[in-house]
Amino acid sequence: MKTTCIIQARMGSTRLPGKILMEIAGKPMLRHIVERVRKCRCVDEVVVATTKRWEDKKVIELCTKIKCSYFEGSESDVLDRYYKSAIKYNSDIIIRVTGDCPLVDFNQIDRMIEIQKKAKADYVENVDVGLPRGIGAEIFTMDALKKSWLEGNEPHHREHVDEYIIENPQKFRTAKLPVEQWMKKDCRLTVDTNEDLQLIKEIYGRLYRGIPIEFKDVISLLDKNPELSKINSHIVQKKVK
Repeated sequence: MKTTCIIQARMGSTRLPGKILMEIAGKPMLRHIVERVRKCRCVDEVVVATTKRWEDKKVIELCTKIKCSYFEGSESDVLDRYYKSAIKYNSDIIIRVTGDCPLVDFNQIDRMIEIQKKAKADYVENVDVGLPRGIGAEIFTMDALKKSWLEGNEPHHREHVDEYIIENPQKFRTAKLPVEQWMKKDCRLTVDTNEDLQLIKEIYGRLYRGIPIEFKDVISLLDKNPELSKINSHIVQKKVK
């Protein structure tokens, strides 16, 4: 059983264009994300799923530089992009991570894979369980992804990889990551605006020492410095495409 982490990433963000290659602590944000998911014990391969648009050639250049696999697919049909990425790299289990989450937690991803195996779940998520926004990931089996790709024909099903499963839970065996109280915090650790980027740069500036930051250290920093979370507290979360 091959486990592939697929990171969806494109330059064409509407609110902060080019954010995935903006530098944080001397490295493009996307590189930090790749390095973080490479720390997962369960991941066999990391793939960046980008688009065929000319501006996303820069994404491919970075992938080539850091020796990361990639796939070029549809910009608008994100479900198709994910599904065909998974096919190309012979995936059995797919971890979905987005390219605007430079603090996605590798330890939690490993826990989610353990839950998926134990429950034989088609889909596992850790969104809406009290974690900071931007920490989340999702796990799909290849069968669940294929079913979504075949049956999810509404525009929002194609635009968001998880929508068909969320709308049709009776068709899938689902599970959710349980979280401990210390992990719960109402703040944004995703990057969608300049304020988001400012907060992430503050966190990296204080904690990053050349290796991926532990999530527990991020929570500890925010608990001791509550003013940091106020940097982007007014931003309204949008669902990533």
